[in-house]
Amino acid sequence: MNLLLSTAYNLYWLGRYMRRTQELLQTALKTKPQKRAEMLAVIGYSLENLDDKSVFNFLVEEAFPEHFERIHANVQAVRAVIDADASDLFNHVRRLYQSGSPRAAVFQLAACDAVMLEQHILVTQFWQLGDYVEMLDQRIRQNKVESRDYRYLAQVVTNLPDGTGWDKIKQQIQALVFTTKDSEFYEWLKRLDQLFEDGV
Repeated sequence: MNLLLSTAYNLYWLGRYMRRTQELLQTALKTKPQKRAEMLAVIGYSLENLDDKSVFNFLVEEAFPEHFERIHANVQAVRAVIDADASDLFNHVRRLYQSGSPRAAVFQLAACDAVMLEQHILVTQFWQLGDYVEMLDQRIRQNKVESRDYRYLAQVVTNLPDGTGWDKIKQQIQALVFTTKDSEFYEWLKRLDQLFEDGV
């Protein structure tokens, strides 16, 4: 399979937004107020009201609509490289959300996670790249990151096609497994973004 860079980029962001949406439901409603405030601040929530009802209303009325629209837009952009089962599951997510069941739509994303692992290897790799980048970013923000989180990401990056521009980011992420420096991760992330922008 030949994968356009633009398609790889959409797969990457599909992985990021799927993880972000699932984390949002779990973290924003089930963590202690201090950690909840840190996460909500990242997505632009006013921290004046951190009670469950106010937070849930914000998720339903503002955060989830944006996240699900971004997921849908990325799915549309990669529709040519995912199979019929994946398309059906993502369509079900959209139907649940549009019918007013955002929590059910978030839960349905778990099935989409599973089907994305069954796609062509390149499709899965770039989707996983986004998934693991987002996982690591979230865990750094929550001060819950472990060296194995860096290792998961390093394994995905190492498996990206050899002999291309992706080689430029492999060594640094492998080193991060041992240093686990947050600042170096964000520098690495800038290099990744630049590769997507400039081409490989």
